[in-house]
Amino acid sequence: VPTGPGIFPGQLTVTFGNAPTPSNDPVQLTGTAVVPVASIAPISLNFGSVITGTSSAPQTVTITNTGNASLTVSSAIVSANYTVINNCVTPLFPNTSCTLDVTFTPTAAGSLAGALAITDNAPGSPQSVGLTGLGIAKFGTVAPLTRSFGNQLINTSSAAMTVTLSNTGTTAVSITGINVTGDFAESNNCGASVAGGASCTANVTFTPTVSGIRTGTLTFTDSDASSPQTVALSGNGTAPAVSLSPASLNFGNQGATGPAQTVTLTNTGNGNLNITSITPSAQFAETNNCPAIVAPSGTCTISVTFLPNAAGAVSGTLAVTDNAANSPQSVTLSGNGILPVATLSPASLTFPSEPEGVTSPGQAVTLTNTGTAPLTVTAITISGDFAQTNTCAASLAPNGACSINITFTPTGLGARTGTLSIADNAAGSPQTLALSGTGGDFTMAVAPTSATFFAGQSATLTVTATPSFGFNGKVSLACSGLPAQSNCLFAQNSVTLNGSSPTNVNVTVNSTARVNAPPRDGPGPGPPSLPWRTLPFGLAALVLLSAAAGRTLRSARRAWLVLATALLMALSWLACGGGNLVNAPTGTPAGTYVITISGTSGTVVHSTTVTLKVN
Repeated sequence: VPTGPGIFPGQLTVTFGNAPTPSNDPVQLTGTAVVPVASIAPISLNFGSVITGTSSAPQTVTITNTGNASLTVSSAIVSANYTVINNCVTPLFPNTSCTLDVTFTPTAAGSLAGALAITDNAPGSPQSVGLTGLGIAKFGTVAPLTRSFGNQLINTSSAAMTVTLSNTGTTAVSITGINVTGDFAESNNCGASVAGGASCTANVTFTPTVSGIRTGTLTFTDSDASSPQTVALSGNGTAPAVSLSPASLNFGNQGATGPAQTVTLTNTGNGNLNITSITPSAQFAETNNCPAIVAPSGTCTISVTFLPNAAGAVSGTLAVTDNAANSPQSVTLSGNGILPVATLSPASLTFPSEPEGVTSPGQAVTLTNTGTAPLTVTAITISGDFAQTNTCAASLAPNGACSINITFTPTGLGARTGTLSIADNAAGSPQTLALSGTGGDFTMAVAPTSATFFAGQSATLTVTATPSFGFNGKVSLACSGLPAQSNCLFAQNSVTLNGSSPTNVNVTVNSTARVNAPPRDGPGPGPPSLPWRTLPFGLAALVLLSAAAGRTLRSARRAWLVLATALLMALSWLACGGGNLVNAPTGTPAGTYVITISGTSGTVVHSTTVTLKVN
C-alpha cells in the first residue's frame, strides 16, 4: 500500500518453525505507487479587521496536484463568519492547479478563527487551511445607501432628498467632514458629533449642468470604524429643445384674412417643454393645439393667418416663449397687403354761425380710395344738426373719389357738433369726420324807446341789431302797430351782422297832418260843420289867389286857367264836408301807440317796442 507516488523497494523473509536458520534467502519485492497529491498554499489566511456585517476582500487558496494521478476535490467547507467560492474544476491532472476564494463577514465583534476543510482523493484528506479575522463593531450607519433623483431639468434644482447618519453605539461619533461630488449639493444638521443613540440628516439636491445621467457621492467622514460612510447619488439631467418647421411663412398678396398656414412645433430634447406664450406680430394671428407642457418627442401645430391693415409689404414674427435654452424661438412671417384705404378731405368741417332753424350753404367732403383694392361703401350716416347728400357709389375703385355735401341747420344756440361716419371695407372702418358749427342769435333794441310829436311830424329812431354766439347773417327789418295815416321808413331794409359787432339802422316814423273838414248840415258823424258864412271868405281867398297867379302868367289865358283850377279845388273842399260821408281820413289821430320793430333771419324773429305819442 503506497503512501505516495514513486517506486517502493521491499523484501519478504519467511521463518519456518523452529529451524535455527532460514531455509532460504529473503525474497526481494518492488512496486510503483500511482497516487494524487494535494498541495495547499497558503496553509492559513488572516483577514485582519473587518466591520461587522460587511465582507472583506476575497483571499485565494491554491490547490496543486503534485502527484502522478488525477486529483478530485469533492468539497470545500469553511467555518462560520467565512464564505468560500470553489473555482476548482476536477479532476485535476498531475501538475495542475485550481483556486478557492474565501471572504470574511464577521457577525460579531472580536477575534473569529475558523478553518477551510478541503476533501479530495489525495492521501491525508481532508486538508485544512487555518482562517483568522477580527470583527469590529460598527456604530455609524447611513441610510439609504443610494439616492436617485430621476429626471431634472438642467440648471434647475430638484427637491431635497434626505440621508440619515445614525449612531447605534453608546459613545459619540465625531464628524470631521460631509462632502458631496458631481451635480449635487447638501446641507445638514449634524454638527461636530453625533451622540450615542442619536442621528442627524443631510439634505441633498440635484442641479444637473448638462443633460444625461449624472452621478455623485455623499461621504460622511467620522470617528467610527466604518468611516467613511458613502451614499451613491444619481440623476438624469433633462433639457427641452424646440424645433419649428417651417422656419418662415410667406402669405403673398392678400386683402383679407386668407387660408391659414401651419407651423409644427417639436420638442426634440429629453425634458418637458413648458410653453409660456405663442405670440404673432401685428397683422398676423394664430391658433394652436399646443398644451402647456410638451413631452420629449411631442409635437403640436400652430395655425397662422394674415390680415393686413395697410397696403404694402408686411413682415413680422411668430414668437414661442418657453423654458428651452434658446427661448424665444421664432418663425419669420411676411405678406403683402392689397387693401382699400379710405381718405377723407378735409379732416374736419366747421360751419359759421347760423340762426336756429336756418340751413347753411353746403360744404364738400371728398372721399378718396388711396389703396390698391376696391373700396366698398356700405353706409354713409351723419349725426347732430347736420345733413348730407353724396355722389358715392357702392364701390370705389383705387384712386377713385366721390363727394359728400354737408349742410348745417342748428336746432339750438351755441356750439353744435356731429359726426360724418362712413362704413366700408377699409381698415379703421367706420371712417369718421368731426363736424362743428354754432347756432347763432341776435337781439333787437331801439333808442329812444319813446317819442312825442304832432300829427304831420316825424320821429327818427335808432334800431340796433346785436349778434350773439358768433351770429353771421342777414336780418330783415320791419315795423308793425303803426297808427292810421303813418308809416316807418328804414335807412336800409336789412342788415348783415358780422358775428360780433352791433349794427345800427335809422328808422323814421312819419305821421300825416290832420285837415279840418268843410261845414255840412245834417246829422251823422264826421267833421264838425262850419257856418256857411265862411264861404265868402273862401271865395275871396280864391279870387286873390287867382289874381296873384295871373300876375305871374305871361297871358290872360293862363290866368283864367289858374282861376278855374282854384275854383275846382274850392268846390272839392266844399264837397268833402257835405253829404253823408263818415270817418273820412283826416290825418294821423292823436293818441299813444306802441310800435313793434322786428328783425327776421330765417325762422328766427326778435323784436323791440317803442312808445309814440301823437298830439
